[in-house]
Amino acid sequence: MRFFPLHLAVILAIVILIGSPALAAPPDPGTGSLDVRSDPPGATVYIDGEDRGATPLTITGMAPGSHRLELTLNGYHDHFTMVTISAGKTERYTARLRENMEMNGDIDIGVLNVEQVPGFSLPAALTGLCLCGIFRVYLR
Repeated sequence: MRFFPLHLAVILAIVILIGSPALAAPPDPGTGSLDVRSDPPGATVYIDGEDRGATPLTITGMAPGSHRLELTLNGYHDHFTMVTISAGKTERYTARLRENMEMNGDIDIGVLNVEQVPGFSLPAALTGLCLCGIFRVYLR
């Protein structure tokens, strides 16, 4: 089959129209959007308990009203808040996540010095206990 310049122009016009954002379904005017960012980025975003992706993220087609926003990122405290979505608008929310400083598991560094207190003996559970840093230790 031989193509003429007119055929090529028609094919090109069809390809352009198919890929055109103007042909994409317009957002529902009765819904809103939420643009979510986090520092650091990469936090999982939950809206009303549903996983919607990772930050940075723009969620479209949200029903107007209050929604529960949760951000989770390994090594950081979970972040919770309520956001209010308005029809036809994009709400923006940025969270600075707090690093989780809790230590779990065995820590085998440092030295614990305990002064002898008259009339008190240490339980066997403290044998071999090693901690790093400055701690307040309460023995009861």
